[in-house]
Amino acid sequence: MQAKGKGGGKAAKKAAEAEAARLAAEEECTKLDGERQKLEGEEQAKYEAEKAERQRVEAARLAMESERLHQENDSIAFFLGTRANALRAVHLKLKDDVEWRRYLACCPRPDPRLECQINGYLNTLQENPETELEFTLEHCDDNELVIGEAQELVLAAEHFGNGSKREKHLEYLSKIRSLTAAQIDRITAHILQRADEFQNAKGEVQVQAQVDAVKFGLWVNLAKNPRMKTIEIPELNFISELPKSLALASIAVRMLHVYYDELTARAQNEFMAVGGVFAVDLLALPPPPKKVKAWTLRQVTPLATHVSKLPYPIPPAGSDHSMAAASTTATAPPPMGITYPLPSHVLVLDTEPLVGWWDPETETWRTDGVSDVKYDDEAHTMSFQTIKLTSCALIMSRIKLLPYASWNLRPTTTSSSVLTIWPEHNPLPEPISIEVGEGWCKLQSPNKPCLQELLDNEMPPALLLRKLSDSGVHLLPENRDADFCGVIPKNDDVESKLSFDLALIAPAFMISSSKWNKEMEPEDCIFRVSEVTDYTRTEQRDCDKCFDKEKENVLTVLRKDKGCAFLPIKDQDPTMSKDLLRRITPPDDISWEAEALEPLYYAGSLSVLLKGKASESSLETVETASAAFTEALHHLIYTLRLFSFG
Repeated sequence: MQAKGKGGGKAAKKAAEAEAARLAAEEECTKLDGERQKLEGEEQAKYEAEKAERQRVEAARLAMESERLHQENDSIAFFLGTRANALRAVHLKLKDDVEWRRYLACCPRPDPRLECQINGYLNTLQENPETELEFTLEHCDDNELVIGEAQELVLAAEHFGNGSKREKHLEYLSKIRSLTAAQIDRITAHILQRADEFQNAKGEVQVQAQVDAVKFGLWVNLAKNPRMKTIEIPELNFISELPKSLALASIAVRMLHVYYDELTARAQNEFMAVGGVFAVDLLALPPPPKKVKAWTLRQVTPLATHVSKLPYPIPPAGSDHSMAAASTTATAPPPMGITYPLPSHVLVLDTEPLVGWWDPETETWRTDGVSDVKYDDEAHTMSFQTIKLTSCALIMSRIKLLPYASWNLRPTTTSSSVLTIWPEHNPLPEPISIEVGEGWCKLQSPNKPCLQELLDNEMPPALLLRKLSDSGVHLLPENRDADFCGVIPKNDDVESKLSFDLALIAPAFMISSSKWNKEMEPEDCIFRVSEVTDYTRTEQRDCDKCFDKEKENVLTVLRKDKGCAFLPIKDQDPTMSKDLLRRITPPDDISWEAEALEPLYYAGSLSVLLKGKASESSLETVETASAAFTEALHHLIYTLRLFSFG
């Protein structure tokens, strides 16, 4: 028993010693942890103090830089003021010329700049509906002419950042287009109400008319001839292959081709209509008239003034029309064949063209339900089979010509230049070139017969780009297009300022895109410039050679919101160094001296940056250049979004 007691005492002693050792170790760990935390705190405080000092030094440097840039901007204020006065004089003269031409032409259309005239025009058309098809379509044509003028104002408002004016013009555009649709529906209802008056000797009813912007064809099935297989309207070059079920139905088929597209602006996918919209509508017929002796009695129903569009396939009498679409998923109805001519100004870029139909629920152009699409190049017609009897169109991707692989701008005189763009996936045999002069632009290439109007006539930049887009050469990119073509749009303020800068120096410098621009952040734009000393050596081949070889006269320039800076890099260089990237986007606590780096030197504007690099004669050319020329170029560059998409 005593032996066990001694053993137990030793174990207790060992346990006590172990506990004491553990407590001592914990105390030592706590002490060391406290010392470590104290040291870390001291180091963190030192780091924060050093960082704060670096931030203070950098903030002081940036403040001095900002003051210098402000003074530089003040130094060119007189030049910019003189230019602004010259522009006001140009705009006033243009306004006077437009008003004088309107007066001489006794133009009955409203001036889209004047709200009172637009409202009066809309009220007059609403209060006095036409009962003659030809007159109705003439009014629709007038509507499109008004819209064409208003669209120029919309693009100009976008260019000058006048959001309220832009929205007001867009509101009027929407109202006028809605009125056009209402006018066409009303005259259609009027004809259907009196369809018997239009019957020919075979009992067929076919009515057609056309103006510049609208082609209207209406077939009314009063005869119900089961052998009727094709509706042909040779005056419009419309052909419809009629499914048998429709040949026996009490319906009308309206084929309406409008040379405009009001749907794509709302499209949630990348497609756009080209050559306008071709709508095929199945319409319900009003009750037939009754002959009583010498009288013709017509029942007046809502169909006397409004049309009722039927789904396809036509549901059985008494069934819910909303179920018709669901029934097509089980068994597709026989398609209707459609052939229609494209407008003469349309250029078909796709080797395998697409025809789509507009889905109002998803607000997208869709191609399911459309088959056997063919384009006849010689006849310039589209043919297709469709089970979707609604608004259809030749469609193409809005990013067909985006992004830009490269572009350059070269002066041909001190008041004219040529901008040339190479799309990344160019379906054309040549680049797109636009000549710019004093207040106007003109297409140089592609040289296609369908684009002859744009090759021959000078017009404002907005109008040229709109007409090119209508022709299928779409160069009006928007931010919504960026995701579809894999780019990140540049900061709008930076791109706008840079477009202005480039336009100002363009009379004396060749300008080119840079491959580095696409790798930069949205706040950074990069391009290249080269001074022109001999205007006989500014042909396209000279410009290409200059920027391909990149000799010492080619300068690479960075534009940020605060100003411009030269970059020590060429497009021929394989990579951009980490040091240069850090100089372009330095952190707010950078220590230039510690990192042995020199901050980039910024000037408030491109013209100021080029002083000391360019000759006095070139700088004088810039200062005395035509304001109308540089403003047209400014508008063109900004609208093309050369830096966001190139």
